[in-house]
Amino acid sequence: LRERVRIGRTRSSDLLTVQAARASSNARLQAAESAFRAAKLNLANLARIEPTFELREQSFPASEVGAEDEYVRSSATRPDLVAARLRRDAVAKTIAIERGDHFPSVDVSGNYFLKREGFNANSRWDALLTVTVPIFAGGVIQSQVRQASSALKAAEIETGLLERNTQTEVRTLHQNLKAAVAELQSFEEGVTLAKRAYDQIRRDYRFGLTTNLDLVNALRSLTEAKRAFDQARYRRLLERTQLEVSAGRVPLGKS
Repeated sequence: LRERVRIGRTRSSDLLTVQAARASSNARLQAAESAFRAAKLNLANLARIEPTFELREQSFPASEVGAEDEYVRSSATRPDLVAARLRRDAVAKTIAIERGDHFPSVDVSGNYFLKREGFNANSRWDALLTVTVPIFAGGVIQSQVRQASSALKAAEIETGLLERNTQTEVRTLHQNLKAAVAELQSFEEGVTLAKRAYDQIRRDYRFGLTTNLDLVNALRSLTEAKRAFDQARYRRLLERTQLEVSAGRVPLGKS
């Protein structure tokens, strides 16, 4: 390009425009590399692994996106939902325990003696039978039963709310993933069109039909289209990962 400027076939302003665009691209590249290194260090710290680990990209075709109902059914086995159901069941069992205090209790205790003195010297053992009837504790026990019932209702409401929120979250993420897949296809088409436009302008430039500025603008459009496509591709991977985690499919499995 400098040679073209020297012989007068290209304007000096075009050369400056190209140099400015190149400097801007280098700056964005340095910023992206710095952000990548920082993210890799954070991941290594979170996973407790060496920061020299190798990253491998795992892609998947759009056809692998499963049905929405499959993800909803899988979410029923999420650890937080299982724990909530177990807590609810444990609270339910406390009602029977509290209600059992209404009934009399019988305790039997016995002792065996190696040596006894006094009038019981000829007896080697004795036993004590104790019967407890909660005649005056009925109100307290009934209050405890009602408290356990209230705790069960609260646990049922909490568990039901968590289940509904989980289903809503899974359905929302599934819709986001489908939208990300459609968005990626549109960006892929945009890259194809931008590449065709750049190739056409480049051929016209060789015959003097277009200016260097047109070529630079076409290259910038192609670069932006590729960047948007890459961002959409990784956004789709992120959406799928979030859906898999929300559905309780960890580690990632096939849909």
